[in-house]
Amino acid sequence: MINQLSENVNYISPEMFLKILDYCEKLPLYKVDPEDVKMIFKIAYHGGLRVNEVLKLRPKNIHFDMLEIELGQTKTEQRGLASIPQSFVNELKEYVKDKDQVELLFPVSRQTAYDWLMRVGKALNITALTTPQTETHEKTKTHIFRKSIGKDMLYKKAPLNIIQRKLRHNNINTTSEYLKIKLNDVKNWENENL
Repeated sequence: MINQLSENVNYISPEMFLKILDYCEKLPLYKVDPEDVKMIFKIAYHGGLRVNEVLKLRPKNIHFDMLEIELGQTKTEQRGLASIPQSFVNELKEYVKDKDQVELLFPVSRQTAYDWLMRVGKALNITALTTPQTETHEKTKTHIFRKSIGKDMLYKKAPLNIIQRKLRHNNINTTSEYLKIKLNDVKNWENENL
């Protein structure tokens, strides 16, 4: 089993991510299909996107042949591009295939997505989704999938510069801080690999 690095409120394991997706079927939704909610969360996770970036997506922004999502203006880039893992392409392509006439893939507000995350967090007792930001001192609620894919990549031994590019950080120090890499993490890695 892979030795997990520092676990805290900024990470959801792949197993918990699947539980979140399953729970979406039980969410009380008004005029929204649970499949849409699941896809918002899946794109955020697999693309390493902020939830507000997912909510701005148009079908024309997804370039399956290049495995990219065009984000336009983002927090850190004039013309943001995010990668789509090959393992997720077919599912996303199937979801988008009949949506070429819609303006936005997900016509819901950031607050609505936040509320869904809070309800899921309470129902499944997920610390990352229920602990107030004033206690965690970091964005977790709408950034949790983004942070989690970064940590998953780290656990699978992806180089920090690859994770940096996935998360679209301008500075490698931001990525390191984002993942909460500590000296004990370095020691654990060294003991396993050197």
